[in-house]
Amino acid sequence: MVNSVYHFADIHIRCGDDKTCSRYNEYLSIFEELRQFFSERDTTGCIAVIAGDVFHMKGRADVFAITMLNCFIGCFPKTMCIYILRGNHDVVQQRPNDPDLLE
Repeated sequence: MVNSVYHFADIHIRCGDDKTCSRYNEYLSIFEELRQFFSERDTTGCIAVIAGDVFHMKGRADVFAITMLNCFIGCFPKTMCIYILRGNHDVVQQRPNDPDLLE
């Protein structure tokens, strides 16, 4: 039985040549707040749905973006099921047979 659903969408993790362009510290600060939020709650029977547009640049990710994705996913309790739906920024729609950033 599902007790609660936590919904997230349009995270838009950015790429960048440095921490400023990728807004790295800003994202990490928000993700730390999310980690704290979950640490203060009983998440038994809860799920998370990440409904698209995890990345900002279609078909492009760099070290900063992948690191931020790992930090974001790491915010969720290990016992929580996470469902990730791809958004239009996570795939290159002109090449539907190409792998996308979330596969």
